[in-house]
Amino acid sequence: MGKLKKDYEFLNYLQNPLTKDVIKTIYDNNDIVYERSELYSDFIQTLLDKIFTTYLGDEITDNKDQILHFNWCWNKTIESFKKEDIIFEDNILAKNYFQNFMLDEFYHIDDKNDIVINKIKKVWIYIFDYTIIKVRLDVDTFVTLYKMFDKSLKNQ
Repeated sequence: MGKLKKDYEFLNYLQNPLTKDVIKTIYDNNDIVYERSELYSDFIQTLLDKIFTTYLGDEITDNKDQILHFNWCWNKTIESFKKEDIIFEDNILAKNYFQNFMLDEFYHIDDKNDIVINKIKKVWIYIFDYTIIKVRLDVDTFVTLYKMFDKSLKNQ
């Protein structure tokens, strides 16, 4: 019964919304800056738009082509930000994270419709929204990815 109670408490810890004060403290302790969270969110949305608008479809792509497509989209996103003098180094951790996410949630699913695409976009808008109440798991995901992007940003 002790393990079950601990499991319940852990799940409850992850799933209960945090207060604005707790979230602000976590952000402050991790040097999270609003403007950078917006920048990283823009990067992710730009990446997603490139993926969704340039993907040729499952009929003519296999797993290798999907990885090549993701890499091309990642590099094009970095290039487009570079034109605005926002220079990201090629951060392998962030790239691998998003590549795995997109393989699981987009490339490898059968029905790639607008509902799926909009849900994927909304997930990342939500995760990187600096101002809303979130559960612990979402805050932790945000902080982890924010730090990955922060390491890759040049000329901070």
